[in-house]
Amino acid sequence: MVRNKKNARQNYKKYNLIYGEKMHLKDKVAIITGSGRGIGRGVAMFLAENGAKVLINDPGSAADGSGEDSAPAQKTADDIIAAGGKAIANFDSIADYKSAGKLVNQAVKEWGQVDILVNCAGILRDRMVFNMSKEEWDAVIQVHLYGHFNMISHVSKIMRQNQWGRIINFTSNSGLLGNLGQVNYGAAKAGIAGMTRSIAKDLEKYNITVNAISPVADTRMTADVGGNDKPNKKQSIFAGMKEPEFVAPMIGYLASDQAQNINGKIFYVQGGRVSLPFHPSPEHSIVSDKKIWDLKDLDDGMHYVLMRRKRNPVPPLEELEIPGRDKPAKDLSKQPLKNKTIVITGAAGGIGSKVSEALASHGANLILNDPGSNLDGSGKNQNILTDLASELQKNNSNVLVSEHDITKWEDAAELINSAVSNFGTIDAVVHIAGILQDRMIFNMTEEEWDNVIKVHLTAYFNLAKHASAIMRKQNFGRLIGFSSSSGLTGNAGQANYSAAKAGIAGMTRCLAIDLGRNGITANAIAPTAMTRMTDSVPEQIQQGKFNEVQKAQRMELDPAQIAPLTAYLCSEQSWDINGKIFYSAGNKIAIGHDVLPFRSINKPAAWNIDDLSRMVPDLLNGMNSLS
Repeated sequence: MVRNKKNARQNYKKYNLIYGEKMHLKDKVAIITGSGRGIGRGVAMFLAENGAKVLINDPGSAADGSGEDSAPAQKTADDIIAAGGKAIANFDSIADYKSAGKLVNQAVKEWGQVDILVNCAGILRDRMVFNMSKEEWDAVIQVHLYGHFNMISHVSKIMRQNQWGRIINFTSNSGLLGNLGQVNYGAAKAGIAGMTRSIAKDLEKYNITVNAISPVADTRMTADVGGNDKPNKKQSIFAGMKEPEFVAPMIGYLASDQAQNINGKIFYVQGGRVSLPFHPSPEHSIVSDKKIWDLKDLDDGMHYVLMRRKRNPVPPLEELEIPGRDKPAKDLSKQPLKNKTIVITGAAGGIGSKVSEALASHGANLILNDPGSNLDGSGKNQNILTDLASELQKNNSNVLVSEHDITKWEDAAELINSAVSNFGTIDAVVHIAGILQDRMIFNMTEEEWDNVIKVHLTAYFNLAKHASAIMRKQNFGRLIGFSSSSGLTGNAGQANYSAAKAGIAGMTRCLAIDLGRNGITANAIAPTAMTRMTDSVPEQIQQGKFNEVQKAQRMELDPAQIAPLTAYLCSEQSWDINGKIFYSAGNKIAIGHDVLPFRSINKPAAWNIDDLSRMVPDLLNGMNSLS
């Protein structure tokens, strides 16, 4: 890569000389976070060369978020000014809501408005999930996921008032596809993709677009990742170009008037290649001729249809004795979960109670966790949970209740340890718990954001971290997180919920890679059933998504129909199903698309905004905005 770098930079400079005078962004005010170095700096230089006034935000931290240094941001601003552009430096942290507001106010005070926001800032705190600390999780989630919310919350108010805006978020392959040792980063980056789709719907009527890119470039954050360069292999003219500057033109295009009809999209960008990935929508489906799936029929459909040509990203080690692979798995018709200890969160709710009933009937030892809160998380009523447990105990004496607050690190650890102390093992965690605090992004409060992220996403990490440390010693475990179509496809007024639910999908992909070798699987379910959560969706949103026939069909979706898939994924028969996202609605079960690129445009040199404005519509191939 080093031998190509000089030519690549010369090519880039030549590109600027030719196209820099077109000023596609003349007098637009742009904020670029994390723009003191790497991709952010390349984006800042490009936008400035195209006429934008640029606020360079970067506290100058190390790659792990430690320390501060004003030099990188100041140098980028100075370089832009020296080249005849307009720029100011800012050193505030986007991880803090008030601090983010302060930097936005600086841009408004200097230039009177904010037109463009590029959320580029990021840090890494990589660690295998069973070793990851609370601080390592919090630091990454705070900078990436909270940082995006903090910035968008502030600028969306201004853009809405001005009836124009461009927001470009940064997601990553780690969240969309999964990566080793990056449960925190993967959850954050997948959450950003989810919130991008929802916020795009919040803001589209105000002439504001919201898109995201997943970039690949040589930066300090990727410096420790091994390369695949083969010195003796012929280099294609389309290969290489991994310098951060080559990501910038796509950002510039999405920030321009030419991209006014592109909204809610995710793009992969690497060098001269811009790719469109599959949407994480259902790929293959199976339907039962019964209302409730039989587990043996489900096993057949799972392996013959849903998992066909799918693979376990990290199969169990050969030296392990894995039920279903190396010895017979428990018969699915004869209490397949007998002696398996399972923690269920949100156990007293609509779907949770039906899952609890099903797992109890299959012989599992259960610890049921649910504070009995209202839909928005307020209040507490343990009677609901104790009544459920009492009913289940009539046929299964191994049912206990838990009052632990799973959003708290210590409480989650105590809950997992209580499973081991009472039953000797922890074999599965089923995380169904959830709350809603819906609000359009420009009205959503910091507290509403934080509450939803903690219950859905942080609580699942807390449980998975503590459970996986024990499951590794057992060489068996099942982690099942409940995602949502809101996070995977986007819903207006649910930026917090979408970020959390998409984050669970991203975490699932990373958990699968971290734990697969130890005989542990991680999967996610996006359920559709009539519960108090679906009842709360405003009528106007339902009208936009469903016709009358579809609404009538949804009314018949029983929460009990979600239980068979959950039970099956907890069983020994599912040993080879790992890192997958499933949809479950009524008697239909589907597997989600892997979020891989399926169409691309390519250029053996740096793109420019004019060429992208001609080629990106071809890439989308007639896809309507937010389709």
